[in-house]
Amino acid sequence: MRCACLNHERRGKLMHIRDIFSSHETTFSFEFFPPKTDEAWEELFTTISRLQELHPSFVSVTYGAGGSTRERTHDLIVRIHKETNLTAVSHLTCVCHTLQEMEAILDRYAASGIENILALGGDLPKNMAGHDRGKDAFRYADGLVEFGLQRGLDHPAADLAAGLDQGVHVLDVHDATRRLRVNSSQCGALDFFAPRLGRFLAMRRVAIQPRPDYRSRIEQVCLTWHDKDDYWNERCYYEFSRREIDELEAVTNDLEARCLEAAEFVIDHKRYQELGIPEHAVPLIEKSWEGDWPSIYGRFDLACDGIHPPKLLEYNADTPTSLLEAAVVQWYWLQDVFPSSDQFNSIHERLVAKWRELIPYLNGGLVHFSSIDDVEDGVTITYMADTAVQAGIDTRTMPIDEVGWNGSEFVDSEEVAIRNLFKLYPWEFMANEAFFEHLIMTETYWIEPPWKMILSSKGILPILHEMFPYHPNILPAFKGSPHNLDRFVQKPLFSREGQGVRILRRGDAVDSENTVFQQFVDVPAFEGNRYPIIGSWVIGGEAGGIGIRESAGPITNNLSQFVPHRIAD
Repeated sequence: MRCACLNHERRGKLMHIRDIFSSHETTFSFEFFPPKTDEAWEELFTTISRLQELHPSFVSVTYGAGGSTRERTHDLIVRIHKETNLTAVSHLTCVCHTLQEMEAILDRYAASGIENILALGGDLPKNMAGHDRGKDAFRYADGLVEFGLQRGLDHPAADLAAGLDQGVHVLDVHDATRRLRVNSSQCGALDFFAPRLGRFLAMRRVAIQPRPDYRSRIEQVCLTWHDKDDYWNERCYYEFSRREIDELEAVTNDLEARCLEAAEFVIDHKRYQELGIPEHAVPLIEKSWEGDWPSIYGRFDLACDGIHPPKLLEYNADTPTSLLEAAVVQWYWLQDVFPSSDQFNSIHERLVAKWRELIPYLNGGLVHFSSIDDVEDGVTITYMADTAVQAGIDTRTMPIDEVGWNGSEFVDSEEVAIRNLFKLYPWEFMANEAFFEHLIMTETYWIEPPWKMILSSKGILPILHEMFPYHPNILPAFKGSPHNLDRFVQKPLFSREGQGVRILRRGDAVDSENTVFQQFVDVPAFEGNRYPIIGSWVIGGEAGGIGIRESAGPITNNLSQFVPHRIAD
């Protein structure tokens, strides 16, 4: 029972929640759990009938996700609606429901005249601990509300009933306060937020004095380009709650699974052209996919503020950078500054483990590591080679322009055959090299594999939205035009460090060639107008840790700084 006052006098029957709250400053309600037996059912309903004398503002009925009380919730709500003078509110959780099931549930309530639903994210039942949340239509309650709005509302301020035939009035009640929707275009259609208190800790930026010898400390672990635009910044750090880290890990794992589905979809339906992939690269992509060529890593760039669900901005699936900073440098910072604290960071250990796992699948025992002649890229491949050595693999490092072709196979400058090559050189560049035609002729393993060209193209963003239109972590994105987006980001299919990225509004001139249009999402601005982006690392197909880069504007560019993080004690 939720009780604030017993002097509320109800006026009429079948009120909408917004009317109840707008008419009375103080309200109270009863919450019922659906009984599991017929005898208990009748006893409960007798009690409900007697409770009418107290004139509660409304009554609600909980929902048993994955269990038999699902049906009893519906039946009890309908009976209260038909046989009492009470306003009935049905709980509805997102967990364990497909999109088709949600449609059927909402339509069934509408047909029964139920006009108030309490939408919650929901927790997994104990007997369904292995359930894959990625198969659910929505992870959070706001997704359910957005779904209702997108089923026919003319404008955000309209009653949800306008889009659901007889009318289902949805309340967005997030079971995690950190995810309360504050977007005005959503709030206009919602009646109220009723968060669970005591679970809130949004990510925060904390100022701190740097280590007196921090320059020499980070140079000891090979971060030698730290003075470039003051790249390494330990005058502050970001702090996360354990729950936030758990969410980032779960979101990363789910996005990786969705991206693999999208890659297979592109291959099966030959959607290469809209990703900007040249026709001559397709055979090698399909060969590497069908052959299950090894993949080591990738990095999702996420917009995260600790309030809304993290949003995918792009997937650096081919040549992600800032690896050394995330795996090693910030870890040593943590040991020096907060030795008793933890960090979401098992990147190094996972890299070593993945290399060890790949040993039986490699073409022989030697792996070459190669990049362009650049300090940062050179240090990165040296670090990657070191993780392979720790796994027991023989390695050689070399500039990419020393990869040669002897007429039958690729070789290094000493004519040693290249059977496995880890390259920090983008596939879209390689596809334009003269030697590319030879790649399909050899059995050389290229790491990252050619099929990663699919996921490294920004063209994958519209396909992800097409496949998973109500996914809480995937933003609406389109190819060709921004469609109905009011504020959006224009992104080239292939670009790095913010090159060519523009934030635009409806009516602005756009470049529709070789670009995609993604819904704009507000990245939180912290002290000093700093905008952080979370790079969430995937190692061997699983979340391995995060690194944070922040910029002076919402577009992360080559002037961004790397900032360490810790998990709150």
